[in-house]
Amino acid sequence: MPKGLIARLTVRLHRFVGDPDLAWITGVLFQRNTTSVLVEISSDGRYIELRARGPEDKALLSVVAADLKLIPCRCSKCRADTTPQFFEEASLLRRKEAHRLQVECERSFELVHVLELLDEIRVSPVPTWAHPEQKPTP
Repeated sequence: MPKGLIARLTVRLHRFVGDPDLAWITGVLFQRNTTSVLVEISSDGRYIELRARGPEDKALLSVVAADLKLIPCRCSKCRADTTPQFFEEASLLRRKEAHRLQVECERSFELVHVLELLDEIRVSPVPTWAHPEQKPTP
């Protein structure tokens, strides 16, 4: 974990720091209206934990995660959770370049489409009628 990560994040997102006393060396609480996102470095110093609550939890969580270059998972479990799995943007970009277009969520073990995570492009199976090698049955 880079030194001063929380301090730099706090400065960049200062508009969401409602109370300066709620920013410390290993964490910060961001607030917008009645929504909060707590950002903390894990006790072993290897991870950043993001926890959100409030009516706009996904929106504020996305703002904070985007600044960290982290992208929240969109599997069925993570979409419903206030503490979703996050993927590093750089890792997803490497996968895209290598044409590895799916990644497994560590929480649900569901496969998630990389393009959906990076570009918000909804990926769905191509209908059978769209395959030129298959003829539709009358």
